[in-house]
Order: sequence, then structure tokens, then C-alpha cells
Amino acid sequence: MISRCNKFVKSYTGPGRQLRASANNKGYMNIKEIKKGDKILHSHMGSQPPVSGIVMESPIVGRGVRSTLLVDVKGSEVGLFDEIGSIYTKEVLKVFRDDNWLPVEHV
Repeated sequence: MISRCNKFVKSYTGPGRQLRASANNKGYMNIKEIKKGDKILHSHMGSQPPVSGIVMESPIVGRGVRSTLLVDVKGSEVGLFDEIGSIYTKEVLKVFRDDNWLPVEHV
């Protein structure tokens, strides 16, 4: 006997294989797509020009996003000290990916 329900079965991608649009197609990057080791520009140091830093941990926790992010801040760019510390994820302005700076969308 042939089941008639097969034509209604959707292909299952699973939680680890969700389909996402590429960051280059959108022109911006979601805060959830930032990974450990990414170079970022942020406004945490209180300076007018953004300061660069390297992400030391992933912003994803469980199903959500952390409110703070551990970053190796390059404060010597504006005359302050280089140090590792926490910054708010809302202060991340751009991410360096595929040889260009992509603005970050905060959801």
C-alpha cells in the first residue's frame, strides 16, 4: 500500500543545519553570526573614532544572545591601554569578514 501523505512531508533540516542567507548578500551581519576570533569595531571606549578588538567568546548562549561580550580591546589606537574586558553587544558597530567591514544588526 502506498501512503498518500508522502507528498506533504517537508524536508527536515535539523537544528544544526538551518538555512541562513549569507552576510554578503544582505550587506550587514546579525549579532548572532559573530564568532570567536572575529575582528570588530566598537564604541565602548567613549572615543569618537571606533576602536578595534578581537572577540574572545561567542555571543550565543542557549537560544539567545549574551548582553555582554568578552573582547581583547585595542585601546592603544586612541591613547589608552590594550586589555581584555567585557563590552555590551549593542556597542559592536562592524565586523571584519571576507576582507570588508560589515555593519552589525542588533535583534
